[in-house]
Amino acid sequence: MARLYLEDANFSAAEREATRAMLVGGETTILAKLLLAEVKMAQGRAGAAKALYDEVLERERSNYEALNGLGLLNMRQEKYSEALILFKRATLENRFRPEAFNNLGLASRELGKLPEAEGAYKNALNASKDYLPALKNLGIWYEKYMVRYTDASDRDERYLTHVEDDEEVARWLKAAKRIEGGG
Repeated sequence: MARLYLEDANFSAAEREATRAMLVGGETTILAKLLLAEVKMAQGRAGAAKALYDEVLERERSNYEALNGLGLLNMRQEKYSEALILFKRATLENRFRPEAFNNLGLASRELGKLPEAEGAYKNALNASKDYLPALKNLGIWYEKYMVRYTDASDRDERYLTHVEDDEEVARWLKAAKRIEGGG
């Protein structure tokens, strides 16, 4: 229930349900803490979210969700180096989940590590070939950072087959095609 409340932005109800779930114990406690940390992040309560992620990592040092969540918290606080380390740890824990790879790409890009960013986005797509955030970010990377318009166009077209109403990406695609001489 807490997840549904969170998705509906009913933070007080999500917090109540996640707190109640923590009383169950065992694995449920870990999942409830992770969900409660997401609620705290959505509420802008970074300190409370960090404390919950830290509690999970004390019990399960290699918990993918906690590592990725704590990395996102660091990204929001513009602590890109710390985020990068956490995302790398998360990708080592689960090479089949695209989220941490994509986030690793974002942190790498913020730190000016452009080849690493490209590799991370590609790894996200290896984990899930149509992971939309990585398709979009790789298109941005090609166009804005590497001036590789053909590659950007390919990624943008692939992205738009899944998200037809993204006007921003549609504009980027049109501009890239115009620059490369195909539109």
